[in-house]
Amino acid sequence: MRKLAWVLAPFCAAVFLAVYLVPKSWYMTGGLSWLVLSVLALFFHGRTRTRVFLTAVGLGLGFLWCGVYQAVWCAPAQAYIGNRQAFSASLLEYPVETDYGVSLTVRICPEKGRSFRACLYVNEGYEELTLGDEITGTGIFSTAEVIRDREVSYFTARGIHVLGKKVELETVTHPGRLAWYLYPQRFSHWLRQNQTDLYSGDRLGLIQALTTGDRRGMSEAFRTALSRAGLSHMTAVSGMHVVVLVQMLLLLPGNRRWKSAAALPVMVLFALCTGLAPSVIRAVVMESLLILGALVRRQYDPPTALSVALFLLLVQNPWAAGSVGLQLSFAAVAGIQLLLPRLRPEREPEPSQTGKKSFRRPGRIRMAAREVVALTLSAMAFTLPLSVLYFDMVSVIAPLSNLLVLWCVPWLMIFGLLSGIFYGFAPLAGALLALPARILSAYIWLAVRFFARLPFSALNGDSGWIRFWLLAAYVLLTLYCVRRPKGWRRILPVGGVAGLLVFALAANRASVLRGDLTTGVLDVGQGQCVALLSGDRAIAIDCGGSNGTKAGDALADYLNQLGIVRLDLLVLTHYDSDHTNGVEELLERVAVSEIAGPDVEDDSGNREALESLAEEHGVEFRSVSRDRTEPFGEAQAKVYAPLNEDSDNDACLAVCASAGDYDVLITGDMESRVEEILAERKRLPDVEVLVVAHHGSRYSTSVDFLKSVTPEVAVISVGEDNSYGHPTQDVLDRLKAEHIDVYRTDLNGTVTISDQ
Repeated sequence: MRKLAWVLAPFCAAVFLAVYLVPKSWYMTGGLSWLVLSVLALFFHGRTRTRVFLTAVGLGLGFLWCGVYQAVWCAPAQAYIGNRQAFSASLLEYPVETDYGVSLTVRICPEKGRSFRACLYVNEGYEELTLGDEITGTGIFSTAEVIRDREVSYFTARGIHVLGKKVELETVTHPGRLAWYLYPQRFSHWLRQNQTDLYSGDRLGLIQALTTGDRRGMSEAFRTALSRAGLSHMTAVSGMHVVVLVQMLLLLPGNRRWKSAAALPVMVLFALCTGLAPSVIRAVVMESLLILGALVRRQYDPPTALSVALFLLLVQNPWAAGSVGLQLSFAAVAGIQLLLPRLRPEREPEPSQTGKKSFRRPGRIRMAAREVVALTLSAMAFTLPLSVLYFDMVSVIAPLSNLLVLWCVPWLMIFGLLSGIFYGFAPLAGALLALPARILSAYIWLAVRFFARLPFSALNGDSGWIRFWLLAAYVLLTLYCVRRPKGWRRILPVGGVAGLLVFALAANRASVLRGDLTTGVLDVGQGQCVALLSGDRAIAIDCGGSNGTKAGDALADYLNQLGIVRLDLLVLTHYDSDHTNGVEELLERVAVSEIAGPDVEDDSGNREALESLAEEHGVEFRSVSRDRTEPFGEAQAKVYAPLNEDSDNDACLAVCASAGDYDVLITGDMESRVEEILAERKRLPDVEVLVVAHHGSRYSTSVDFLKSVTPEVAVISVGEDNSYGHPTQDVLDRLKAEHIDVYRTDLNGTVTISDQ
């Protein structure tokens, strides 16, 4: 069995290298080169010869397979890229509503060549399309591998290499019979509909994620809370869910051997019903090999099982290597296999072995708790670097949250699954089975929100001091695994990690809050969110961006990592969504004393929604019709009322924060003529920092205005992908002509500037 791993593991390594590093034109050459180099094995002896040969062959086959896949499976899809093309396709998944219409995952069948998967975007009105429908139409196809000069992996990891846009459907045909491979999806859809009648809100989304793999029912805020609490993994169908399913089957009466054999097709059906996510395929393959090994009396080899699972995923689609879910799933299992044996607590002797009387249940609970913590740390050791790389997040609270939550996840899955199934046949029985599921889901929902709100529950991995702490933690973990300390010495690594964390947080706070006034312009995409800090006091200007509620999370993370748990004032310069759409999430996580906005009419309806939101959270909302001054710490902020109401942008509030002779000016989305009026009427001081208005629009930040306020540093809050052309070259040229240093959130990320 281990020899198989020596071939499959290099095959998988070659696929990852091909996807991330090696140009496509080198696939075939690289594969043939490794096969030729396999003759080097002749210079070795014994096991080394075998391993060198198998490794070289595995690498060669991996590169060759990527080349074959690119030529045979990707070429038909690439041929559609270009002008408007006619197509004939069948729906592989149920339609998904988007902000601009409906997206359809289809299989296109060209007149010549192989069929291929594609994602089509159509206008509203096609929500009633269903699984298996056959459609024809025309569309403009583009590559799914690169979007706006950025490589993407979401679509290619699903086997989709082209996107159809501006699609116009001509005919829709409902087939008389559904293809056999679509029946698991129909069952999953039927189950989700039953669960929708039984549950609601994030609890419904949680149960659907556990039982069908569909995470769309959870709100963005709840998904973020799961990430901060270190519990996102429980909603990705994986080994835990598959094991629960198998154990349910083994509890049925009958021969255990036959029940184990019956579990194999059941697991395959479960994988089909949950959408064949990489994590569930990995779990099904490994669990199947474990069962088969027991049935044929062969030893189960975890590295071989892991290699086989990864091989099966990559051989059907090499670009699945770009799936973040796949990488996290396999990294977690690798960590568990390598580290858990060293971190697992030693079993305490039974009372009969020690000759002492004791209660066994507390001991078992203690051992189970230590086992869960060891399991969590083992998985985190390998997944944490990926979390920092992809999400810039380190969940510190994860060991505790997993200890208190994971125990009830299997029960929630069981009752959520059974209640949905029984509700379709016997509604009363389904409703009764839903009662414990409601209790368990409420407990998890409350626990997730509690852990996510705790200060320092999750830290941003982009901080140098936090990365220093992570490196030190890995060093201590390595020493623990090597030395295996006994007795009281086992707490030394834990104490060292905790002590270094306190030091890193203190050092990070000191490095940011160096003077009397610190300005943080947060990277929120195409939007604006500015934090003004002085000591333990804070004011925020706007809270919105192109990533929806993520602006609220970004501001909450920024404050919490500095130990600031309350905002004295949130100023909304105006009510456009890109300046306000993160407020709801911010209020969920941070205490805000007051919200201030301009006293103007708002046609979008955002003002009314924000006032209701403030009332719901017990926050005072004040409309600013005259200038006001807000002291905070050693600084103060002057809030200027609107000077012009010709448009929403011109009716912006402006804020000038000062600490001594140091000044920071934020003018929202004001246009140049209003900025000039503001500088003249309010006699603005010479400022050190200017947050450039309207994300660098050419209609703002005129030369006269810059000469009036003479900033030394300009910060532009702008999204990397925006259709407005922000910041415009006109504004950049004006700033350069005035010898002003320019920082941009799309290039520099979050920009933090202090008066010292």
